This record gives sequence, C-alpha cells and structure tokens, in this order.
Amino acid sequence: MSGTFRPFDENVTELDLRVSVFTRVPEARTGVCCRDVPRGRHDLGEVEKVGVHSARDMCTAIAVIGTQSPGKSLAMAGVLDDCVQRHGWSGRVSVTAAGFGTGAGLADPEDIDVINALGFDVIHPSCPSLDDATAVVDEAACLVVSSEAEADLLLQWPIADGKRVLAFADFFKGAESLFGSPQTELAQFVENLEQAVQELLRSLVAVPA
Repeated sequence: MSGTFRPFDENVTELDLRVSVFTRVPEARTGVCCRDVPRGRHDLGEVEKVGVHSARDMCTAIAVIGTQSPGKSLAMAGVLDDCVQRHGWSGRVSVTAAGFGTGAGLADPEDIDVINALGFDVIHPSCPSLDDATAVVDEAACLVVSSEAEADLLLQWPIADGKRVLAFADFFKGAESLFGSPQTELAQFVENLEQAVQELLRSLVAVPA
C-alpha cells in the first residue's frame, strides 16, 4: 500500500457520467430510495467479460464523506485512492474527501501517524468541510460514506440528488457495527476498510453496456 492521497483537488473537471444499475435513486417527496448494494463479485481486470464498459472509457470523480473524525475521513479516502492506484484506474477515477460535523477539520497527529504506519501517505492533515468542498462534491459522480445509516441519511440531502451513494459497510458483511461506531479504533477501522474496498471499487467501475 503506497498510495499518496490529496484530500482536496480543485482541478476536478466535468464528468462523463453514465448512471449504472447500482444507482441509488432519491425520491424527494417520499424519502424512498433504491439502495446501492453489492450485486456479485467480478474481477477488476475482467469487467468487460460481464457485459459492462470499463471505467477507462470515462472519467469518474468520487467524493468520500466522513462524519466521525478527520482521521477516519482521510483514512476512508486514502484506502479507496490506494486501491484505485494499485489497480491502474488513477487516470479515470479521482478520489477527494470532505467531512461533515466532527468528520471535518484538522486530524489528530496520532491518527495521521497510524494512517501512515499502515502504508497510506496523507499529504494534508486536515479534511475540508462540506461547505468548503462544495464544488468537488457537486461535481462528483458518486458519494462514498462508511456506514449504511450514513448513506441512508445522505440520500435525504440535496447534495445526493442524481448521484450514486455507496457505503463501505455495504461491501463488508456484518461490519455495520464497526463502520458506524465512532468508538471503533482507527487501526481496526482501516483494517475493515481494506477488506471492503476492493468490492466497493468493483461496483464503482462496473457500468452497464
């Protein structure tokens, strides 16, 4: 794991977005949505074999939104960005981070040390708030959070309109209590992110033909 993660990129361009079968569809009047959950396992290098286009045919911006602490927000984006880099999708998939509430701000130096010790380089020790990262979130094709509860809450917000909303917990069976609890130690939180991230990325790069 050697990904270098920049939590805020001002150079995000307009997206060539194709809505996929995994899209959560917010219904503003009723609050009903179509949840974006795993639909089977596919190798990242063989997406064309399952009847989908490669993400290399488009440019997708992903905004990771954390709510628990700046350190966890940066860890979520760092783990996902590392997976993108290792699988060769960096030219087409960009990852940025934003925080809501206690998920934004300056990360604890000890949290940064933990993230770095686990193999992820954090260049900026702070996570911008949603207000400060408005442009990045607006232009993102997909929003990623940690827990299912956070995903369901996010769907009620205008910033999720027309976007895919994914949760790491959707891709790690039985991990809801870990991803959703602010009391979960950062090292354990990152360990579970790593176990879920590959399936999450498979969903992100799988676009219907």
